[in-house]
Amino acid sequence: MNTVPLDEPTRVTIRRIVLGPYVKWYTLAFAVLGVTSSALCTAWYMLDGQLHGGKAIVYYFLAVILYYAVPGLIGSILFAVIYNLVAARVGGGLQFDIVVRTPATLPTPPPPPEHWEGTLPKINAPDQPGRA
Repeated sequence: MNTVPLDEPTRVTIRRIVLGPYVKWYTLAFAVLGVTSSALCTAWYMLDGQLHGGKAIVYYFLAVILYYAVPGLIGSILFAVIYNLVAARVGGGLQFDIVVRTPATLPTPPPPPEHWEGTLPKINAPDQPGRA
């Protein structure tokens, strides 16, 4: 098993981007962006009176989503392929220094106070007269 030194920077190099998962998540992110902007634009045009009828609203909504998702798909494919070609030729890739924190090195919360009488209500104490 590989052990990572605790609280010391570790150099991570991205040498290659796997095409499938990268394209999937990048396209999904652009599709979510497209759904958001499509909902806003469709609502705006409906309130403005420029969009009439059920089919026109649905077609416009779907068209705007595609206007975001398709360029996201093409852009992610191009970026991953170009990155893999350049990283292979240059002999490296992007390098990051990260600090790995294991549960043993995470900061712990402070201990509770020693006296709890002033901070919590007394459960078995009788009610004081004159208090409502």
